[in-house]
Amino acid sequence: MNNLLSNMNAPEPTVILTGDFNFPFVKWTKGAHNGCRWEINSSSTTLDEKAQFLKLTEVVDKYNLVQAIEEPTRERNTLDLVFTNDISIFAHIEVLKSSLSDHHQIEVTTNFKTNNRDINNETPNYGGETDFWQLNFHNDNVSWSTINKEINDIPWHILF
Repeated sequence: MNNLLSNMNAPEPTVILTGDFNFPFVKWTKGAHNGCRWEINSSSTTLDEKAQFLKLTEVVDKYNLVQAIEEPTRERNTLDLVFTNDISIFAHIEVLKSSLSDHHQIEVTTNFKTNNRDINNETPNYGGETDFWQLNFHNDNVSWSTINKEINDIPWHILF
């Protein structure tokens, strides 16, 4: 992470760094300008874990990254973090329970403007006689209860 960030010109580009940082001993509290400050609960961590976290704080401080998630993302812990060098880019952040993971889902809405030159506005064609956009998911002949049962019977907790 340090090598990647050191090769970027400041203040461009806007950086958004996300992930499961897995520091359950850190409490995050939202500050005045929507960034979060941290506090370590020393009684619930090892010296190695604390050293890893302090190394992370050195890197994010060096590149002026601010952490934006205050809410718990797994049980009572804020493990999944979102760092940026431009906190004003976030128009809205919401942490939602997920049925697919033991971690909550983080939805971030930004006011980021993109250069549209690389965007293909054509409807995708997935080939075959009927493409995805022509499928009728409201057909009375589809046994949705059977499909839902099969999906629910998949051992998702083992697969993920």
